[in-house]
Amino acid sequence: MSFIRKAKGTKIRKQSQRIYLCLDVRNIQDVDPLITDLLLPSVKEAYYVVSYLEMPGADSNEDLLRNELENTNVMALWVTEELLDFRRSCGHWPAEYQLARELSVPIIPIVEDEALFPAFSRFSGAVHGIARTDREYLLKYGQQLSSYLYTEDMIKLIREKAFTAEFF
Repeated sequence: MSFIRKAKGTKIRKQSQRIYLCLDVRNIQDVDPLITDLLLPSVKEAYYVVSYLEMPGADSNEDLLRNELENTNVMALWVTEELLDFRRSCGHWPAEYQLARELSVPIIPIVEDEALFPAFSRFSGAVHGIARTDREYLLKYGQQLSSYLYTEDMIKLIREKAFTAEFF
């Protein structure tokens, strides 16, 4: 099991904020377009990386997966017919999605088409998601993402004031 990480630019910072992309292995061809969306230029005040399993659905090491998700700010769940078929046939979600819920990692479902919302809601309950077919998809995604990531200015302020009385 190995994780792939992608970031804006060519260098990944050691203490980067993270978005974890969860998807069905049959949708691996969607990774690059999704990462382009997830690394939104409109969220330029925040630096973050997108990580995902090289082979989604492969036997996973729960400790490594737990460590990855404990260091994740938010999960983007790519909801497709294939993912819903996996849920129907196995009776459960992929391991990383289940673990993210257990760890209370915020999850932003991104549905391939808004017609999938009813089926997804039947399995997961009422969860606010975004349809990739929505005209304002990137704007809505950026707004949701901004509520889970810290801006570079905020990180700088925390580092400067963390051990001073001024912070509190």
